[in-house]
Amino acid sequence: MFPAGFNSTLKKSWAMELDYYKTRSYLPIFSIPACAESALHRDGLITTFGKMLTTQLQIQGQLHSAISYLISEAFDNIVEHANIDNGWIMVQNYKKKAFFDICIVDSGIGILGSFQRMNFTDINTHAKAIQEAINGRSTKAGENARGYGIRTSRYMLVKGLEGKYLLFSGNAFYIWTNEQELINSLDSDFQWDGTIVALRIPNVTPRGFNYVKYIE
Repeated sequence: MFPAGFNSTLKKSWAMELDYYKTRSYLPIFSIPACAESALHRDGLITTFGKMLTTQLQIQGQLHSAISYLISEAFDNIVEHANIDNGWIMVQNYKKKAFFDICIVDSGIGILGSFQRMNFTDINTHAKAIQEAINGRSTKAGENARGYGIRTSRYMLVKGLEGKYLLFSGNAFYIWTNEQELINSLDSDFQWDGTIVALRIPNVTPRGFNYVKYIE
């Protein structure tokens, strides 16, 4: 739970951050609460972060809507599956290269841990867990449920915005771009106990892009 007066203090501090970072090429790492009790505070933080991003990169229209969706979906996954109190988000803008990166991280139980917690006995490696997640298999309501968050986000980013999508959990990673798509496992020494989502988003929206077309 947050202390009394958190909202007013938060607004002031984030207003100061916005003023400082609006001329920078990045937005620093921010911690965002992921526990169910902090839903209103989390939504407020994500909204404010989106406004900061809009101000800094002058993003609007369909691209703004798409980015808001991608960030919200990534944090929904943390809230519903990571079993952790908070996640982190940061942005780096590469103006001359005409794209920016958004990274959303948690140190929770990871994608495999989420499946195992719900007794999916056929999923026993991080690579298998990622494969099932990107194809829409959900832990929410049994074997026949569909989880559209990751699947929708990657399609919207790669096929809609012509960006690049990276998902890393445990010792496995998934990358999808217009040039390649693969899932691979690393040596067990190289492992992240949680989930990392990295989104590379072009600054210019492709002609005719409508983010609603990608929402399932």
